[in-house]
Formats: sequence, C-alpha cells, structure tokens
Amino acid sequence: MAKKYDTKDLDRKLIKKNKELQLERNFSENLMETASAMVIVLDQKGTIKRFNRFAENLTGFKKDDVIGRNWFEMFIPEENRKRLRKLHGSPDQNGDTSISEKRIRIKNGTEKYICWNHTQLDGWENDESFTLSIGLDVSERIEIEADLRMSEEKLMKAQKLAKLGYYVFDIRSGFWTSSEELNSIFGIE
Repeated sequence: MAKKYDTKDLDRKLIKKNKELQLERNFSENLMETASAMVIVLDQKGTIKRFNRFAENLTGFKKDDVIGRNWFEMFIPEENRKRLRKLHGSPDQNGDTSISEKRIRIKNGTEKYICWNHTQLDGWENDESFTLSIGLDVSERIEIEADLRMSEEKLMKAQKLAKLGYYVFDIRSGFWTSSEELNSIFGIE
C-alpha cells in the first residue's frame, strides 16, 4: 500500500530548509566581502571565480573586470607564471591548507607581497575542484625587513672601519652576545 504524505508539511519543511540555506549563504557572502584580506576563488585553469572587496581595493581592479579572467595572466609577474601554474591545484594538496608568500602585480604596475593561505574546495560547483585563497598584504613587513638587513650591514661595516664593536649582557641568564668586530678586536672566536 502506498504511503501518504502531507504535502503541506513537506512544503513547510522545504521552505524552512531553503531559508536556513539562504541565511548560511548570506553569512558566508558577508564574511567574504567584509574580510580584511584578499579572498579569491580560482578554478583548475586559474580562472577567477570570486574576488572580494578587499582584493578590489588592494589591486585597483573591480570585481567585474577580473571575474572570468586568468589569475596568472593578470596578477602574477611573468617570470613566476609558469612555475606557479604548475603548482596551482596540484593533487598533492588533497584538501589540506598550504601557505605561501608570493608577489602579485597590481593595476598601477607595482607589486605587492601577499602571504597566501590556499585550500582546495572539491565539488564546490558542478563537482569541479576550486582553490580558495585568502591573502594578507605583507609588503610593508618585507620592506621593513629589507631595510633592517641593510642597516645591520651598514652597522657592521661602520664598526669594522672604526674598530668598534658592541656587546649585550643578559643579567638573568648570565649570557652575553657580542658583534663580530668586538670578537675580532679581543681575539674571541
């Protein structure tokens, strides 16, 4: 004997489930659009599928100008394209998260250093695999680190020329650290 279903009850459940899914989708959309990080989604060929507001502001490109275009052609400096294309969507990621620091070229022709966190999204749309990439602009940190290295080199050269050195003594541990020039002056190896 055939089982009877209350279609009104099924309709109510379906409407409730659709509303829940819509709320979840809206939350995800809002999270992506308000994040203080670049959020992009690429297909296996590197075609840009998603591009958030932060990415627009950082790169100078509007979402409508990049959706459907190739990420590597638009943003990756030519000398890195071939290598990064090979790495993109490689099977060794297996849904794991990978982290990398790469340069991108922005609309005004300059480059930004971005620290990327990549995750494979399997079956996200039409059972295809995609890459979700969240990126933080670390350009200023990179510049500061380079300036610091340069300052340290200048300090070492100045100490060598002046036959000066320095040391730091940690009272708690009893250890001291000294510059190469001071070690040289006193014959410390």
